[in-house]
Amino acid sequence: MELEPYSKLQNLNHTIGFSNRNFVVATILWLAITLISFLTVVVEPAGLPMVFLTITAILLVMDHKMLLIILYLIYLPTNGLIARENFLFGALGVQQALALGALVSMLRIHVSLPSDVYKKIAIRLLLLLVGYLVYTGFKNAAFQIHSATWTNAFMRLFNVSILYGPLLLLLRKVQHPKVSDWAHIGVYLGVVNMALFCFLSPYLPDMGFYSLGTEMVGIARDADNYNRFTGVIGDGDSNTLGAFFVIVCGFYLSRNEALRKSLLIKAVVAMAVIGIALTASRTALLSLFLVGALFMATPGKGKLKFQIIIAVLFFVIVAAPLWETVIDRLTESGADQLKVDSTGNRIGKWIFYIEHMKQHPITFLVGSDTPIFIGFNNRFIVAHNFYIQLVYNAGLLFLLGFCHSYLKLTREIIKASGLYRIDLIFIPLLAITFFVSDVGSFVYFIIYLSLNVRKPDIEKNGT
Repeated sequence: MELEPYSKLQNLNHTIGFSNRNFVVATILWLAITLISFLTVVVEPAGLPMVFLTITAILLVMDHKMLLIILYLIYLPTNGLIARENFLFGALGVQQALALGALVSMLRIHVSLPSDVYKKIAIRLLLLLVGYLVYTGFKNAAFQIHSATWTNAFMRLFNVSILYGPLLLLLRKVQHPKVSDWAHIGVYLGVVNMALFCFLSPYLPDMGFYSLGTEMVGIARDADNYNRFTGVIGDGDSNTLGAFFVIVCGFYLSRNEALRKSLLIKAVVAMAVIGIALTASRTALLSLFLVGALFMATPGKGKLKFQIIIAVLFFVIVAAPLWETVIDRLTESGADQLKVDSTGNRIGKWIFYIEHMKQHPITFLVGSDTPIFIGFNNRFIVAHNFYIQLVYNAGLLFLLGFCHSYLKLTREIIKASGLYRIDLIFIPLLAITFFVSDVGSFVYFIIYLSLNVRKPDIEKNGT
């Protein structure tokens, strides 16, 4: 399939709207598949991969490449909806079935576009992330960390290659208007999908979905426990889900013109904010405030800022009960995170990890050759810091790779050469990854980054 050369910027307000036939068709398909998925999982979770494999085959035969790419992006941030023991042939789950279809679709789309700095950084970050995940799997197998085996390592290689292969191809072609439209529809419906599962968190485990449902946390001044909604976020917990929704808010705030005009985009931002409240993530809440402060400090946009202020007042007054848990966690246990004499908090974990690395210097070179256990019952607990976890798992080389990409991105932000406010997703990402061992929302950050365009490239193409 040949596409026309890049000629104009896509109109997000039109792309995400019922005047766009592609958006309507994709939305109806997603609603139908969601209904089928819920019915299938309730009856037999192991049947879900076959359902998605059948849908993929039908769409391939009908040559609906766009819809396959959209479905792939919708389910990319999930954990696959079902436990791995229910995968078809032990290897094919929901995401893998859709990824195979998306891979074939992307290979059949031929686009020739000039390189763009944001696209290059996005591709580099994805390759680093894939390399990190694969390397960690083989390193753990070599040192037999956490009972890892070579079979586990090769299964991770297969899974990561299948899962992120289509995304790598998409990043190389995403600046074409048609491909960009498909990506925007996919990530929009992906957020709606994640919000739906978030809202239904208390019921997901009983229905048969692969989810914690809710995490129980105790507040010091109360004997009662509080629920933190986890949804079906991939590679994470309620903190990762909250981080995912913050990145969503930053992305659509950066598209302020479309946000001002579109009720659908306003609705998805509202869903994301409610999702942050339900996850009761302190990191997500503070990052959301950071995003809001960055946006409000931007000159102009008075009408949109007024609308946001009214929306904030609505959430504070009308939806106050939603914020009770996270506010209580901030006021009652927030100070505990700053203690250095316990491994029951973030800084305590960081110190524990760093001391472990000092005692095992090989960690800085190739990653840890020794399992690390934290807590009163000798359990493995992540560091709640992506970069410390990165060094523990894979050494300093991968960390330097990420830092180099961040430096290039920072230079572009300082030059303000982008069409959109990249800082509204980049700065919160740094804040989130510093306090959460997060991979789940990192992938959507990469997609959002690739959807930006440098102003010089816009002018060069006469748009």
